[in-house]
Amino acid sequence: MPDHFKTLLFASILLQLFASNLSAQIPLVQNGKSQYRIITPAQSTAAEARAASIFKDYIFKISGTTLSIAADDTSQISAFEVVIGKTNRQETSAICNLSSDGFCIKTIDNKLFITGGNGKGVIYGVTSLLEDYLGCRKLSPAVEYVPQRSSIVLPDIDEGQVQQMKNFTFRPGKARVRYIKFQVTATKMLPAWHD
Repeated sequence: MPDHFKTLLFASILLQLFASNLSAQIPLVQNGKSQYRIITPAQSTAAEARAASIFKDYIFKISGTTLSIAADDTSQISAFEVVIGKTNRQETSAICNLSSDGFCIKTIDNKLFITGGNGKGVIYGVTSLLEDYLGCRKLSPAVEYVPQRSSIVLPDIDEGQVQQMKNFTFRPGKARVRYIKFQVTATKMLPAWHD
């Protein structure tokens, strides 16, 4: 095969990869404005309500943009949604099966879905997105780093984590301290985000 055909083939492959990455991005906030709103279940659990609140607060801290929160049964389906929790949106049920504190973050078309198991999984999903994709850091309840920017563009995301549930018993002498449902993640711990 002649060299110019190889070069042309390589260039066309790179162009296709570049074009697919552009179409997969989600422009959550552009120049301080957003078409997006947060959708939660009509009967949100405490964890789902907290996750939506954390997401809303940190998007505001990053960009100065306020996203509204609406229940899934009172709002029409839109192309621009951040769906948090187990909603009536068709895509929510197909994302992944989760343990109690596991989570999934997935982009489908122009929508962002963050779901969790029956525990704090959805909160872990939101905080993982804030750390891994938006650069936020919660070092303690009083110390955090939040990057400032007027635009927030998310890449194509398809991520899930399963939290390991462990019981520990510590017996120094006669004292016994039992830690039940101590959440341990192989990659990181998120102690301050969800308190």
